[in-house]
Amino acid sequence: MKYCPQCGSPLKENQHFCNRCGCDIQNFKYGYTQENNYYPQEPKRKRRIWPFIVIAIFVIAVIGSSCFAYYHFFLKGNEQAQSKPTTTQHVAKEEEKQGEHKISNDPKKAEKQRAEEEKEEKTDKADKENAPQPPKIDVLSKNFEESFMHKNTVNEYMGVRKGMKKEEVEKMYGKGEPLPHIEGMDNDFIRYGNLAIIYNPRTQDNTVWGIAVVPDNVTEEKFLNRYYAYDHRAGSGDIVYDSDKHNGYSIIVRIKNGKVVLIDCAPGDSGIIVAE
Repeated sequence: MKYCPQCGSPLKENQHFCNRCGCDIQNFKYGYTQENNYYPQEPKRKRRIWPFIVIAIFVIAVIGSSCFAYYHFFLKGNEQAQSKPTTTQHVAKEEEKQGEHKISNDPKKAEKQRAEEEKEEKTDKADKENAPQPPKIDVLSKNFEESFMHKNTVNEYMGVRKGMKKEEVEKMYGKGEPLPHIEGMDNDFIRYGNLAIIYNPRTQDNTVWGIAVVPDNVTEEKFLNRYYAYDHRAGSGDIVYDSDKHNGYSIIVRIKNGKVVLIDCAPGDSGIIVAE
């Protein structure tokens, strides 16, 4: 006799379904067999990473050691070999220079060396003394008052004449430097010490066109204390000395930020206008 595995009711020999609970006898057996035949799988083992890390560190250490050894034994040796001749030459030059100034133990040679050194010193001193020096002009001195403030210097001053070539000026006073642009002036000056010169802008032969004086750090107050009898003052702050209308010139003192920046001797008929 067979019984239903689910409810226990009796079953016939070839019966496939239980009349009482409707259980599928065949499927029930198959499922039971599958459940009984289940074999648990072994858990997967995790791979360990640290051996790979150790191997990587070892490889990097080997590569680094190889590079260091290559540099130390090959590249560094070549660098030292290349720098050695240069160092040797430098030392030789220094010794040669020191040897030039070293007095010989031989009395005759020592005397000759001293004579040559004295000759060189005199030559250097003479060259410096004979070199062109830029003029120094004290605008508060009596000499400037007589030679510029009370004299017509439109065409010539301090050995510089209108029409003179730039090369001639440089022979006397050396190389000049550009003077920053002065407001109210159409052209820029080249400064030689306290002397300022305009070269003719209309020609290319660099001839003197205008002459002026550039004082060193002279305030407007100091200048007016020295030359107080001016004719009039422009709205721009410039001071004009023109008490004698028939002498053919006037002195224009350019002021900027309370300091005298330029003193210009302008011809009376030049048409130069100072802004009122």
